[in-house]
Amino acid sequence: MRVSVSVPVGYHCSAVEQVVPEMNRLGMMVDVSHVSDETFFDVLRMSRAPVIASYSSCRAVADHIRNVNDGQLRVLAENGGVIMINFYPAYIDEEASRKTKAYFDKWKSAFEAMKAEHAADSIALGQARRAHFAATPWPRRVWTSCSTTSSTPFAWRVSITSGLVWTGTVGPSCREIWKTWHSCRA
Repeated sequence: MRVSVSVPVGYHCSAVEQVVPEMNRLGMMVDVSHVSDETFFDVLRMSRAPVIASYSSCRAVADHIRNVNDGQLRVLAENGGVIMINFYPAYIDEEASRKTKAYFDKWKSAFEAMKAEHAADSIALGQARRAHFAATPWPRRVWTSCSTTSSTPFAWRVSITSGLVWTGTVGPSCREIWKTWHSCRA
């Protein structure tokens, strides 16, 4: 049975029309965490099964582009879907979000230069980024503003990766970045 949801008019993505029905047919769970608002609504319109937002948070708590807004939460509920809250500091704390964004805005040109210089060598790119983070410390307030768990290696990697996504300087080398960052923590 098709689930009917209240999707705003004007949203459309043709890839969703092919992928989501096939995922439904295969019994795969469709995860809408961190997709664009447009893709979110396209998925909810096309899915015949409940959808999950497995690692999102709420924009009403912290206005981060990767969080879902109240309208999206309502549509997700209409679909019978669920949201699991991600406790990464920038997703649940406005100050942490501002500081993280400011850090990556400040160093955007450096990340772009690293990406251009090491485009063919993801290991070298990861090493260059690791050296950058060692030389330009992360704003520590980001880690103390939310919880004791936010200083874990996982949260550290999520924060750095998120910042690189903000600057548009992360790509296929993401796995290499995560593998090398454990030594950057203070």
